[in-house]
Amino acid sequence: MPTGARVVLVVDDDVSVQNLVEAVLAGLGVDGVIAPDGESGIACLDTVQFDLALVDLDLPGMSGVEVARHVREKGLTCTVVGMSGVWTDDTRAEMMALGAVSVLDKPISIEPFARLLSMLLGLPSSEGVPESCGAVLDRVGSAS
Repeated sequence: MPTGARVVLVVDDDVSVQNLVEAVLAGLGVDGVIAPDGESGIACLDTVQFDLALVDLDLPGMSGVEVARHVREKGLTCTVVGMSGVWTDDTRAEMMALGAVSVLDKPISIEPFARLLSMLLGLPSSEGVPESCGAVLDRVGSAS
């Protein structure tokens, strides 16, 4: 169970992306919960109040669009950011229409990603990437 003031759900089946996002979140001092597919992501969303959900588009079973639709239909207050390496104009538009505040291209560029997370979570370090984030990322290596 998450213990920090801010909690982020990461819905992605790619272990290297999970590790990268966990490292960035740790560097920002934010708790992360990993869901490897859409169904488990929805189960998490229905049981924990998340500040932010990072949702991959291409998931096994249920798509990221379906996860974003669930957030909207349930009236959840969590901010949604889509992530994918295979966006089309239609899927970008659909994610945004469902309330996603951003749609990110993979591979993820670490520094802009950390700044975006910091800004969306209202962290005091939104002007730049905290040094602790870089130290954690050095341990993970280049997962993007």
